[in-house]
Amino acid sequence: AAAVGGVYFTRAERIRTAVGEQRIVRLDDGSRVHVNTASSVRIAFEGDVRGVVLEEGEAFFEVAPDPARAFVVAAGDAEVRALGTRFLVRRADGVRVALAEGRVAVSAGGATRMLEPGEAVRVSGGGIGEPAPADIAALTGWLSGRLVFEETPLSAAIAEVNRYSRDPVVLAADGYGARAVSGVFETGDRAAFVSAVGALFALRAETLPDGTIRLSE
Repeated sequence: AAAVGGVYFTRAERIRTAVGEQRIVRLDDGSRVHVNTASSVRIAFEGDVRGVVLEEGEAFFEVAPDPARAFVVAAGDAEVRALGTRFLVRRADGVRVALAEGRVAVSAGGATRMLEPGEAVRVSGGGIGEPAPADIAALTGWLSGRLVFEETPLSAAIAEVNRYSRDPVVLAADGYGARAVSGVFETGDRAAFVSAVGALFALRAETLPDGTIRLSE
């Protein structure tokens, strides 16, 4: 499982996590930020704005209510504005924002979308998309040390598993990347994932000298 640490931060700090590490950051306004693996978050509270910059990776925000000070998260071209709420922001092929509780406004390129609980929206080079239903429990499974896959393409599932380990899993079997995988695995437990995938698709797992696990027919 990923390493988890708790720490208290005030107004102007940067928090980085290594591969496989997670941290819980308690801010001086009572908010909490759960920082996922291989991520970087900069806290920038100033005046009437509680600012946070997600420089890379992923974080889940539990925002303490404060009507006098908006809580604003900047991530790439996206800006997320909230008062008291719980939401996820991830930078990977653009920015994805998913809302667990409350309401947030997501802005990019001059356009703004309001999210309701259970919705997510993507921001990419093409602008901001439309809010759509999302499985928040699956998206936030990492908060409790779990990776949740529901009909997830094998290539995407492998990429997610690899976020938590310095020794990657590599798929060397043509035509298998689009096949669907469902299941719940502990973050950082490559062995269980490789065993399940190998059994499901009759793939052979080989551990290379550098620690890489190669899946092949």
